[in-house]
Amino acid sequence: MQQYRTGDSVIFKVLEREIHISVADLYPDSLQSADSDEANQPVSLSIHSWVVRTPDDIIVIDTGTGNDRDRGNNPFYHQLDTPYLENLLATGIKPEEVTLVLMTHLHTDHGRLEYRVA
Repeated sequence: MQQYRTGDSVIFKVLEREIHISVADLYPDSLQSADSDEANQPVSLSIHSWVVRTPDDIIVIDTGTGNDRDRGNNPFYHQLDTPYLENLLATGIKPEEVTLVLMTHLHTDHGRLEYRVA
């Protein structure tokens, strides 16, 4: 697990999911005139949180993707079942220890129910 230390704080990268897809699958409407070799190039996406342990707080910086959400219009995110909580626990941090969740952005299909943790 990636971690960084700065002063008295430790920052962990907590993986939720990695996706490996072609550029054409990622942007199907944008590549109509693109070279087919370019369109078939693989792209790797990392969906993850950053967890910052300070002397006073444990802060999760998160996109709010989450498991068990209905996203029928997006098969890459529909009804996810990722090991996110297990990955968080691997840092030595329990969900109930989180004192603050900072959402990077909010959409109607994610970014809700995080209050159950922090």
